[in-house]
Amino acid sequence: MAGTVLYERTGRIATITYNRPEALNAINGELREDLDACWAQFREDDEAWVGIVTGAGRAFSAGADLRSAARPRGGTHWETPSLTSLENGIEIWKPTIAAVNGYCLGFACTLVAGCDFVIASERAEFGSRRSGSESPPSRALSVCPRRSAGRTRWNCCSSESA
Repeated sequence: MAGTVLYERTGRIATITYNRPEALNAINGELREDLDACWAQFREDDEAWVGIVTGAGRAFSAGADLRSAARPRGGTHWETPSLTSLENGIEIWKPTIAAVNGYCLGFACTLVAGCDFVIASERAEFGSRRSGSESPPSRALSVCPRRSAGRTRWNCCSSESA
């Protein structure tokens, strides 16, 4: 792993951290490959009983990195599914928690929806704005939390701000 995603284990808790804070943890090809490797490491780590996924800096993830020209796996990483990451169907039998701090947009909502639990900070914002290069990789994107009157509730996301 090149450092765009960090894997740390303290006791029985593994923490997977998106680590591109300068780009609001936007997902490019390198980050996607590092994330896949971290999920595989978590799955195989017998000492890790629970996994927490979060983002470094002021965002969980701003979704697809639209500035990236990376085209992994023969197409884009949005079009070509892999079974090596949580949002694409890797079998993880351990509990997973998304700790959302800041923006959680687009493709990042899919990972959050794949977790067993979601903990959102007061400054968490969820949403999806579809562009030509980032179409929803699964139906999970159709449901994401919306903040209302100081509490979070689950509603369908649209192109309108939540």
